[in-house]
Amino acid sequence: MASVQAQSHTDWELLFVDDGSDDDTVRIICEASARDPRIRLVAKQSAAGKVAAFNKAFTAASGQVIILLAGDDRLPPTSLEQRVSVVRRNYPQVTRVLALFKLMTFSDDPKFDGMVLPKGDAGSRSGGSLTMSMELAQGAFPIPGHLAAEDIWLGEATKALTESTLVSNEVLSLIHISEPTRLLSI
Repeated sequence: MASVQAQSHTDWELLFVDDGSDDDTVRIICEASARDPRIRLVAKQSAAGKVAAFNKAFTAASGQVIILLAGDDRLPPTSLEQRVSVVRRNYPQVTRVLALFKLMTFSDDPKFDGMVLPKGDAGSRSGGSLTMSMELAQGAFPIPGHLAAEDIWLGEATKALTESTLVSNEVLSLIHISEPTRLLSI
């Protein structure tokens, strides 16, 4: 929340859907909303999952540029300004615009801290680096409810629906990596 409030671009709305938290999340959002009307608690629901939460937040969105942020994502101070500038560069000739940027990891584990992804000249098609015009997002949402996560769906849906894809090597999203996921197969 703090990294969004610190943005150089100030015309935004930060929409929250509480997905069954049992901590102080709702209180923190409500207190922040009382101080800053750009922050809104859209819904409080019992644990329905990320997909249901993102769908609910999208239905309440009124902006022209859509970005999905996980609870522990952070944005560099000029992230929104750069994203809006890139998407608006195509208007009004092209309306279904996708902008892809780099993301950087932050972690307590030095092996996973400071990685810039993806490597090379590609932009990330997942997480908070995926930036969609509202018209593009309207084609990609709602995310099918039976999916456990949104990343693959949004990556593929936007690939199919986009009129213009813009790729930048700018790091405009910081994502938290806690411990690596382990799989044990016996």
